[in-house]
Amino acid sequence: MNLNTLKTLFDSFYEAIYIVDKNRKIVYFNPKAEEITGFSKEEIIGKHCHENTLNHVDDTGKQLCLSGCPLLYAIKNDETIDADVYLHHKKGHRIPIHVRSIPYKENGIILGAVEIFSNRSSKQFQDAIYDVEKHLNYIDPLTEVFNRYFINDKLDKIIENKDKFAIMFIDIDNFKKVNDMYGHLNGDIVLKVVAETIKRNSDDGYVVRFGGEEFIVFKQVNDLDEAKKHSEKLRMLVERSVIRFEFKYRPTISVGLTMLNGFEVNEAIDRADSAMYQAKRNGKNQIYVYE
Repeated sequence: MNLNTLKTLFDSFYEAIYIVDKNRKIVYFNPKAEEITGFSKEEIIGKHCHENTLNHVDDTGKQLCLSGCPLLYAIKNDETIDADVYLHHKKGHRIPIHVRSIPYKENGIILGAVEIFSNRSSKQFQDAIYDVEKHLNYIDPLTEVFNRYFINDKLDKIIENKDKFAIMFIDIDNFKKVNDMYGHLNGDIVLKVVAETIKRNSDDGYVVRFGGEEFIVFKQVNDLDEAKKHSEKLRMLVERSVIRFEFKYRPTISVGLTMLNGFEVNEAIDRADSAMYQAKRNGKNQIYVYE
């Protein structure tokens, strides 16, 4: 099947798709790919994936467009490969996606590769937990995560097993400098990007804007080790985000982690808050656990 036929076919697909040639120059970018990434085809077509515009990273933070690219593997090995990675949206946040890279051939000769990708973002936040009128009372209008009313009014009713819930108290590092140097409107953009990364990658956790640049994730886990891994994933994904406007800003976060373990919610929040301040004292951009 030739390239023009593929383009006509893929334009109507529900999956996001782009095609690269053997040199990994992007030659096609379908409407669903534009929707998921925030980039228009005009911004992407003609660029090489190793120019790192989409900037995929894996669970360790490795930049796959520079080393370990699934598309390059598919081309070199004539083999389809699947991977779970994190895409860099045009606005700056990280989106978890599943990619399938497939060699593209004509007459048996490999001419490039096709990447099909789909969004793996948590659906928890989009689910209708309450009716719409009441639900809006629990949403922070800037970041579109839950607000503190959600903690006070709803959280106890949702948490069934306190021994299996982790609390991650998150603070954006050096945020006052962003407001002072670049203005509050740009500070709002940073807040939205960090919140979106946390929300999309919290695997059915409940994400709350606690105040200012502070967020809390309430997440059901099997044990503390799982909670540590999730906290580290969020820290890494925020660190690997670049906010692209008139300047490039790379946010980082400090995370205080504790388990609910039968404590009252507000008491556990205080413990996680104390742990977060210890992470700050230890140098920022890290996790501290209150066991």
